[in-house]
Amino acid sequence: ASPCSLTSGLGKAGAGDEVVLKDGVYNSALETSANGVTIRAENRHQAVVRRNNRIALISHSGIVLRGIRFDGTPWKDSCGGSDCKGGLVVVKATQNITIEDNIIENSPGAGIAMNDGVSDVIVRHNLIRDTGFGAPGESMYLGESQNQAADGAPPVERVQVYGNTFRNFTQNGIDLKAQTKNADIHHNIFEGQHFKNQPF
Repeated sequence: ASPCSLTSGLGKAGAGDEVVLKDGVYNSALETSANGVTIRAENRHQAVVRRNNRIALISHSGIVLRGIRFDGTPWKDSCGGSDCKGGLVVVKATQNITIEDNIIENSPGAGIAMNDGVSDVIVRHNLIRDTGFGAPGESMYLGESQNQAADGAPPVERVQVYGNTFRNFTQNGIDLKAQTKNADIHHNIFEGQHFKNQPF
């Protein structure tokens, strides 16, 4: 298809389509609008999605994110208090998601946050760095808090997290909530907090 804006391209995509991001900076949110779409950079890490708020919201099933750089510098530099909470890349109430070979950086809160019944997710070979500098935050947040679970929030289930590097985080590398089920987490590297160049 011919070049168009990020919002327009995602809005036109349907199941089985591939949205390819050309090199450059995109100053709008990446929000899915259909199931079964692959969203990738044409050239690895040369497509940069940057804005002053949450950058990506994945709320449809069968989504692949590949080779994109997500940069929250404007949000990190301007937020304060409760405005700093949440994730740069948020996955909610969906299934069959793959997040691979991306750079996710400069989040005032978490780099990736998954909750509200997400299931069957693969997160692999990403660099997630410089998170939690507006408020204490994790590189990755998986599941629901005890209060949310008590209120009936569905658990996060069947998540694979491997081959990632988590660098420079102010709280936990991965915050795995007690209600999360069947999480397979292995061969990741944690740097800049309690773990230093050690596989987990």
